[in-house]
Amino acid sequence: MFELRHEIELFLVEQGHDEYKQMLTDSLWVQKLAYLSDIFTKLNELNLGLQGRDTTIFTMQEKVESTINKLSLWTSLIDKCKYDQLPNLKLFLDTTSSTVNEDLKSDRKCHLQNLSAALRSYFPEISPQWNWVNNPFANHSVDHLLISDQEELIDISCNSRLKSCFAEQSLGDFWANLKDIYHISESAIKYLLPFCTTYLCESRFSAMTNLKTKHRHRLQLEDDLRLKLTEGQPDFQELC
Repeated sequence: MFELRHEIELFLVEQGHDEYKQMLTDSLWVQKLAYLSDIFTKLNELNLGLQGRDTTIFTMQEKVESTINKLSLWTSLIDKCKYDQLPNLKLFLDTTSSTVNEDLKSDRKCHLQNLSAALRSYFPEISPQWNWVNNPFANHSVDHLLISDQEELIDISCNSRLKSCFAEQSLGDFWANLKDIYHISESAIKYLLPFCTTYLCESRFSAMTNLKTKHRHRLQLEDDLRLKLTEGQPDFQELC
């Protein structure tokens, strides 16, 4: 809406809605609009970053922590009247030579602080006792683990071949490939197993809606959906 505000203003004039048109010519109101457009852009970027097939609780936590720290940085920059992190707001202030209202500055700081607190309430910090799952080759406190598990973790961390595999594979694949060798991998898999996002459910629902169009509304989806979602690759030479 911020980018289309001039077109919207013309539309409102044509429709005779002068009371709404006045908002788009009010500098303070447009500043609020520009600020919100920037914040929603940042939140959309975060939301996209939390999606994906191989997303784990660790990758999600890293992205959320990054956003929370950025919110803290942006709050401090507002005190200095620096708005490079909010491009739409900065563009409006620079092109219109508008002054920064102190009340709006206070509102923005309060909003960013509340947003940071809301993110923290939904994404609490991960207990450091699980850091070994995210990187078994780093030095972590693992005194809470069984002695046998600590020994297996030492074996894994000292294996150069596994270290190379860790750099090349996803976290889930790495631990899954060790389940028949190291008992500790079962604990790692159980921690990684819960779904962190609704991405898988949403992608399957999208596949279903693409298959079951209005022209195929009587279609029984079981077989087609299984074929659509399988990760197995057919052996065409064998089929021929």
